[in-house]
Amino acid sequence: MSDNNFKLSGGNMDIENYDDYIRKLIVDIKNTNWDDEWFDPIKAHICCRLSQLSYLAIPRYEFEKRGRFKVIPSDEYQSIMRNKITGAILTEDKLSGLISQTIDNGEIPSTFVIPGAQLVHVGVRVNNIIFVAVRGTAKLYESSRLYDIGLDFNIRKVRIFDSLYLHKGFYSAAMENLQVLYKRLYELAGGRSDVKVIFTGHSLGGAIAAILTNHFHQLLPNADRTYYPFRDRKWLGENTKIFRDNLSLHSSYTFGTPRIMNLAGASYLMSPYTICHSKDIIANIPPKFLNYADFTFHLEMELDDYSVRDLTKKWSWKNAPLVKRALSKLRYHSVNNYLLTCEHLMK
Repeated sequence: MSDNNFKLSGGNMDIENYDDYIRKLIVDIKNTNWDDEWFDPIKAHICCRLSQLSYLAIPRYEFEKRGRFKVIPSDEYQSIMRNKITGAILTEDKLSGLISQTIDNGEIPSTFVIPGAQLVHVGVRVNNIIFVAVRGTAKLYESSRLYDIGLDFNIRKVRIFDSLYLHKGFYSAAMENLQVLYKRLYELAGGRSDVKVIFTGHSLGGAIAAILTNHFHQLLPNADRTYYPFRDRKWLGENTKIFRDNLSLHSSYTFGTPRIMNLAGASYLMSPYTICHSKDIIANIPPKFLNYADFTFHLEMELDDYSVRDLTKKWSWKNAPLVKRALSKLRYHSVNNYLLTCEHLMK
């Protein structure tokens, strides 16, 4: 699974020299059989690596306003922000250049990075598969109030149709830059009708990826215009068909994803292949007594059975009993530990 050019230790990458990491990832995508759409540990591992990679795409505004960056569950993101390593930020040009060194898509673009206020979309095309890795920005984490769940039970929903309800904040965020996303997907497809799309994401990005999966699959009608940002006529009518109809959905993989819908939604909507740790607090909220339900495909794993990684050993003050206990809970939600889980599934 690894070679001399691939640096992966404990789910972490070398953020100051991750070019080989990306090249190896592209090669692994190219060498994987994507013909079927069923769950596969190798595909899950690739999608988790893409989700990890998306945390390196840091918009300028997020880097300048660093107040809530510590809630982002990625070791690489934390290191970039803490040490102000601006040279490690993943841009569209950098990602495109690395991909072009590995595969040849001709004149067709191979990637996109779409920064938004609450979301960042990272798109990668390899052969006839387009991956869209979604991550939430610090603003989305702040507005979601998931970290204040014990104090704030006002987790409002938006009615999509009939008895189907979605988390209002996640649904609203998923609509951000949606038209731009479809346009860029259309450009990456390059007119090919056999191109398929895979959505992936970790944490709040996984929640958005799950909503985008169903929107792309046309299971979410645009019934509630209050939470739909395109109020003019541009988005309606032919533009929707131009940007979406020639593309088809392959699948969706999410990791450590919070609940986004009620039971009716779980019964009707397409479920991503979602992996969660049983002790991951975020993956278990909003609570079910507020009429939230798990995804239909919900693979629950016990991280402690195959990982002894201790995130508190480097800093002495973090070994204080209360701090260590809190950090030990947060470790279950880290994208780096979800990558370890995917590696375990491949064995």
